[in-house]
Amino acid sequence: MKIINSILILNFFLTSCLIGQVINNTGKGKLQTFEFNRKNGRNQATVTVKTPIELIQGSAEGIHGKVSFDPDNPANSLKGKLSLDVKSIETGSDITDNLIFNSSWLWAKNFPEINFTIEGLTDVKRENEQKISGIAIGKLTLRGVTREVTADFSATYIQENEFTRSIESGNLLGIRANLIIRLVDFGIRNEIIGKNAAGKLKIELSLVGSSSNNQKNKTFF
Repeated sequence: MKIINSILILNFFLTSCLIGQVINNTGKGKLQTFEFNRKNGRNQATVTVKTPIELIQGSAEGIHGKVSFDPDNPANSLKGKLSLDVKSIETGSDITDNLIFNSSWLWAKNFPEINFTIEGLTDVKRENEQKISGIAIGKLTLRGVTREVTADFSATYIQENEFTRSIESGNLLGIRANLIIRLVDFGIRNEIIGKNAAGKLKIELSLVGSSSNNQKNKTFF
């Protein structure tokens, strides 16, 4: 299933380059709200925990949220919130899963979500007609602790057309984001990480959202 979902996401980005020249301008220049659904199977995260003694890697599909975006004004329009269900993280080992879910790590019982609130975008570059990249600025909340963070970010916007309807109705927004945090900054200290800054958590997001259910709500907040 994860392989199939990855192929679908890859097809989305490859196809965006092929169909970009045939999309008209209807619907551009508006602030739109895109919904990212945890149930559509196309939204994925890769989670990597680096400690002084081991590297833990996992994947997750429990990602959901909403992002507002104007393709003609990305720097001043990008805002929203993306959430990752902690218990959707799978490392391939039940022992490791239970370890990172316990109270000395991500503490999934008390804090079931990791939340990334996007507040803006800087260093914006237009890669092509449909894709922009930059640095997303916002706040990450993990284990009840909120810190300001930045993330490498790119967004690919595709207006609804005959091909995209086979993926999902509405205009589509593909998002890639990567961020790295220090675990101690979020109160995570244990016998493996220690009490220094060696332990790090990297989250990589690959998402596809649709505007189909949100055209009446032009802003996220």
